[in-house]
Amino acid sequence: LWGYDTGLNNLNEYLCGIQSEYIIIGARPSQGKTALGLQIALNLAKKGHKGVFFQLEMSDEAITFRAISSESGINIKMLKSGFVDSGRPLEKVQRAMTDLVEVPIAIEDNIKEIHEIAARIRYLVRCEDYKWAMIDHLSKATTSNNRVPKVEQASEISGILQDLRKELNIPIIALAQLRRDAEGKTPCLADLRDSGSYEQDADTIIFIDREREHDANAIPTDLIIAKQRDGAIGVAKTVFLPQMVTFKDAVNEGGKQ
Repeated sequence: LWGYDTGLNNLNEYLCGIQSEYIIIGARPSQGKTALGLQIALNLAKKGHKGVFFQLEMSDEAITFRAISSESGINIKMLKSGFVDSGRPLEKVQRAMTDLVEVPIAIEDNIKEIHEIAARIRYLVRCEDYKWAMIDHLSKATTSNNRVPKVEQASEISGILQDLRKELNIPIIALAQLRRDAEGKTPCLADLRDSGSYEQDADTIIFIDREREHDANAIPTDLIIAKQRDGAIGVAKTVFLPQMVTFKDAVNEGGKQ
């Protein structure tokens, strides 16, 4: 791959891996954007590419639970309840925790102001040799002047991230909410919430599109590459596993991914 491996072969085919671009992953709430972002982040870090994950909505403990569930394959509800069966399930959790300790990823859950985020990214890239940054999610980021309209704040945030990407030449991946009226339909670029600047500034935009099935163990999910400045648009077929809050490649009728 020209870029960093996402861990999903079907997505890699369209992106040629994660490039040094400003990338937006968009979805409605509870569609799996944090799960997809964290999965990509962990895969990058496990391959030795240090990075920082800015979590503006959840705590670092909540993100850690998700990471352990995804890595171990153990139901996240079981982890949160504390009732993990002894034997092989417990061994999987212990092995996952041991492996994750070595993963070079920093989780920042106490910074929301965009200039502070940018300053932190600059320091980590220039002084600590970090290779990528991820922000979850854009609607929670703030600017130094909260009195201006939300649209203007969003435009400033998007412009800062694109300029930062050019300055540091690293992938900057931002997760984004979609408008409320995007619920129940295939998302498009106009559905990005708060500002059209996201649509204009981003190099690549990926939407998560799936049915809201509450009892399914595996939910077919389309990752729609709606914009790619230097590549083709299309749909990467995946399957979402809600119990482990993780994605895997869909398998076609011929048995291939």
